[in-house]
Amino acid sequence: MRVTSKPFQKEPKLVPFLIILLVILIPLFASLNCGSEPEKIILASVGDSTITADMVNSIFDKNPRNRNLPSDKEYEVKKVILENLASKQLLASGAIDSNLHLRSEFSSRLENDRRLIVSTLYFDDNITAQSQPSPEEIENFKSESRFQVNLALIRLSAPFDTALSIYERLLNGEDLAKLSLNYSDDIFSRNNGGLTGLRPITLYPSRVRAAIDTLTEMVYTTPFFDNDSYWIIKVLEGKTVENSGEEYNDQKIAAVARDFKKLYRTISISEQLWNKFDTNIDKSMINLFEDRIRERGKPLNSIRGFENEYFSEEEKGRSFAKYDGGDFLLSQFLDGFNDFGPALYPASGNWESYKRFINRCLFDEFLYLQAESENYSSDPRYLLQWRLTYMKMLADFAIGAITSKIKITEDDVKSEYQNNPQKYMEPGQAQVDEIKLASRQDSEMILKKLSEGASFDKLAKEFSVRSYSGKRGADLGWVNTQRYPEYYAKARHARPGDILGPIQIQDGFGIIRLKQKRDSAPKTFTSIQHIIKADLLATAREKAQEIYINELKNKYEMKINYDLLKTTINSKRIS
Repeated sequence: MRVTSKPFQKEPKLVPFLIILLVILIPLFASLNCGSEPEKIILASVGDSTITADMVNSIFDKNPRNRNLPSDKEYEVKKVILENLASKQLLASGAIDSNLHLRSEFSSRLENDRRLIVSTLYFDDNITAQSQPSPEEIENFKSESRFQVNLALIRLSAPFDTALSIYERLLNGEDLAKLSLNYSDDIFSRNNGGLTGLRPITLYPSRVRAAIDTLTEMVYTTPFFDNDSYWIIKVLEGKTVENSGEEYNDQKIAAVARDFKKLYRTISISEQLWNKFDTNIDKSMINLFEDRIRERGKPLNSIRGFENEYFSEEEKGRSFAKYDGGDFLLSQFLDGFNDFGPALYPASGNWESYKRFINRCLFDEFLYLQAESENYSSDPRYLLQWRLTYMKMLADFAIGAITSKIKITEDDVKSEYQNNPQKYMEPGQAQVDEIKLASRQDSEMILKKLSEGASFDKLAKEFSVRSYSGKRGADLGWVNTQRYPEYYAKARHARPGDILGPIQIQDGFGIIRLKQKRDSAPKTFTSIQHIIKADLLATAREKAQEIYINELKNKYEMKINYDLLKTTINSKRIS
């Protein structure tokens, strides 16, 4: 999984920023408004702008579900993509005519997106593409998977102080199962009393595996950090088995091997870039941060929802860390507490934890700087993604400019509610007990037992093939026109206590006992007004957008070449 942060951006000086922007935008306008390059396959035109086959293919190829589509389905999907792109270009042309691209907020978002495209390409080339394990690596991973361990485990996406407190409670004899249930983020062991059961050692990240290798049995580790969590473990049992089990098959082994290789490569490159850009943390800023938190009585390592007024604007503008390319400000350091999980929060007096936290905050910035140094901004893939991003952003601003003027008043909402009472009814529902059977014959046998005085609840527990209602003493809960409509159709005309059936349902037959029912009733205005307002606003915006697009169609000639689109379909696929 890619490690991400908000796109980092230094505070730019205005003139250099505008120069950079012009350098970016001038060639872009040429590509948008002055036709396409000769070698491009032009599938559509909107005024002087064009939509090319590589734009359609780029979007199509991003969706893994499109990989094995037959030719006719591929054409249908690409047709929708092409038409959507033509509509976006129509809106983009309107946005340029309205000078929306000259707004400062547009330029700021555009620069952030440009940096993100560059850094993402670098990440994909140097991390994702390099993370596919070789056949030899998969075989080694498979061999290692034969060693399995049973652990007492608590995994915490919580600050270090919380992890340390739970560790001390374990040493003092508190129940592992209760602590795991209340605090652990490992779903598998949390629901099993804090125990993992025997599982392949390769399911755990490297530092956990290293701890297992060196740990004395029946002794808890102190909390240690790995894969964005703190871990507390104790080895209960370890043994080598003949195979790793059906649920951990070759395909899953390859996937786990790939994911871990990607994780470790990400960590390695992150460390390399930290050193390459000569990053230095100002320790006086660490002292300022920790002292101020203590003064205000906020527990260190519990900073989410942090009070920004703890620091003055002058303090927030100070450099917390310097690197070859800019300054990482205290304000950005504080923003990181909202961007990342508590396990990443720096621990009091622990320089390594500050380095880890700041490195995560700066990761996208470092990727961008490295990509720029390798001239990624001239990569054809970047230019293509950049054009698509620019078009989409223009279209979004055009829609925003039109729809932002739409207002829905309280009178509009009340009028809608009063004039359409049937739309705002609470549907009728019935609470029922159920015995579900596989066949009509079984249902009739149970009905006979019920007529002879047998307990409905006991029969449900013994014979019902639906574990949900069987374990709840036959209680299926509330049914209505959406949930078990076949039951509701019968129950709505019955009286509490009536036994109904057999009723044929989708995958069997049911016998129900009506407990209570509620008739359909109007929803109160207070409970529904926010939904009505949202629906009215969405409808009004759609209508305004449709009117605006029709106006643009009259202004710009739009042509789509569907025959040419067919020539881009992969002819090797079978229709």
